[in-house]
Amino acid sequence: MKLLFGGIFDYEAKSTRLAEIQKEWESPHVWENKERAQALGKERAELQNIVDSFTRLKSNLSDSEALLELASEDNDENTFHDALQDLD
Repeated sequence: MKLLFGGIFDYEAKSTRLAEIQKEWESPHVWENKERAQALGKERAELQNIVDSFTRLKSNLSDSEALLELASEDNDENTFHDALQDLD
């Protein structure tokens, strides 16, 4: 499942940027510029929160999709409605 939100919700770009920051953050020279290091730390925390949220959403949507498919195949109306409620 590919998430296509664009703009501020560009998961792939945020995930890529987070990896770049992580790499820079691990450098022993990062603290040579304290202001830059602090800015990276702040950006890293914000991006980690966003990436983690999208990862959880993606997982929850995938789980709900699978549950809806199973409910549909089994003609299980209760499970189908439960899955729809989870999506809400």
